[in-house]
Amino acid sequence: ELSSSQTLSHDGGFFNRLEDDEVALKDGRIERLKLELERKDAEIQKLKNVITQWEAKYKEVKARNAQLLKMLQEGEMKDKAEILLQVDESQSIKNELTIQVTSLHAALEQERSKVKVLQAELAKYQ
Repeated sequence: ELSSSQTLSHDGGFFNRLEDDEVALKDGRIERLKLELERKDAEIQKLKNVITQWEAKYKEVKARNAQLLKMLQEGEMKDKAEILLQVDESQSIKNELTIQVTSLHAALEQERSKVKVLQAELAKYQ
């Protein structure tokens, strides 16, 4: 039969073991949490790098878009200038043609008058 002091020391050992187990569990959990944190930190760093890369690409694209817009605007200005030149050219051609048509009309009227005179002369001899 066990004496009371043996039972006490036996129980004390049990509690010590229980406490040791708890400490081990706690240590294990802390280790796991530390590892998890390290993994998360690494993931965050990776994501930060990705963000940095995307920001750089975004800046490139933004710069390229600005350049394209500038080129388009310059192109539009050139196109507008060319169109204005063409309109101006067309206007002077139109003016020239108007002058020619007017003078041709005058010449036609003169010819008609001559024809009438000649017809009148011809009627005299018939």
